[in-house]
Amino acid sequence: MTKITILTLSDDGSQKPLVVCHLAADGTAICEGDAAAVKNLSEVGILNTAEAGKKLFPKDGAAFLAQLKNNFASGYLSVVEEN
Repeated sequence: MTKITILTLSDDGSQKPLVVCHLAADGTAICEGDAAAVKNLSEVGILNTAEAGKKLFPKDGAAFLAQLKNNFASGYLSVVEEN
């Protein structure tokens, strides 16, 4: 996977991109979109479901991208992977 889009459900039932993350040439992940969500990903990180108690951050690159789908699956958020 080279690009992950986190979608949010709008009041009218449509989905719109909240954050788009992709791998940079240096192997880190770059996230763009909603400023608050991007800041949260960068500063708080996401849970690494493969290793209990550990967090991943955009600096962790492909591992971070792989775990996004496990952290953002709900009725209001979904993740789309693109290669």
